[in-house]
Amino acid sequence: GGVSAWQMPYTTWATAMDVCDQNITLNTGGSEKRFRGGAEIKCDMPPADVIRRFLSGCNGRMCETGGQFDIVVGPPRAASFSITDDDFEIVNNDQTNMLFPGIAATRNKIIGSYIEPGESWTSKQLPAYAPAAYLTADDNILRQGSVTLDTVFSNTQGQRLLKSMLDDDRRFV
Repeated sequence: GGVSAWQMPYTTWATAMDVCDQNITLNTGGSEKRFRGGAEIKCDMPPADVIRRFLSGCNGRMCETGGQFDIVVGPPRAASFSITDDDFEIVNNDQTNMLFPGIAATRNKIIGSYIEPGESWTSKQLPAYAPAAYLTADDNILRQGSVTLDTVFSNTQGQRLLKSMLDDDRRFV
């Protein structure tokens, strides 16, 4: 079935669009929009699949809460509430959440590709992002991940996304 307008609140999505439109100062001088993207979309593609493709190009997250689809892009937002010790309850049964991933599930290097419009819209490799501190923390065992950013057509945007993705992976619960 389809999705009703109330399920995708305009203010939430407009806020995400505004974040994407923010200018980012580049290390080499000048600026560009925080996130921009494009892709060939076939009419038979499910809308959710299209949205997922574009989310990878803007460090976006979407969740369904109470029947509504909320979206967040870019850097973390400010906290919208706070909690204290009184808000927690002691649980005496076994927990199933894994607080830290095993080393085999941890990445310390990420490579990726983006689409380069200046070269007939071909796929181009981005410089790898691999902080030495991550490798050291993982006992010098290289764990590489890769991502295809097929809606991104800016090298600098792609580099920011690789950094953000790997840094997010390293924020263990």
